[in-house]
Amino acid sequence: FSEQETINAMNKTFLQLFGEIGVSKMNYSAVLFNSSTNKGIVKTNNDSLVEAKSAILFLKSIANIPVIPKILFVSGTINKAKTKLR
Repeated sequence: FSEQETINAMNKTFLQLFGEIGVSKMNYSAVLFNSSTNKGIVKTNNDSLVEAKSAILFLKSIANIPVIPKILFVSGTINKAKTKLR
């Protein structure tokens, strides 16, 4: 999948679950996405970690292709996450 297709699918899922106000409070963003491995990093604030993880797991398809998301790990910093992702 391309980065943009993945971000669009995530945005749609997050909005369906939490609405615009909920999504704005979560302050999430896709920091990094590798389309060859289909792995990425999503940033959110600490208070919304559970909601962000839930929304990712509710992701059912990207570009009309069924997916089963898997959360590999949670990190406190972007640099640690990038190191673990490699």
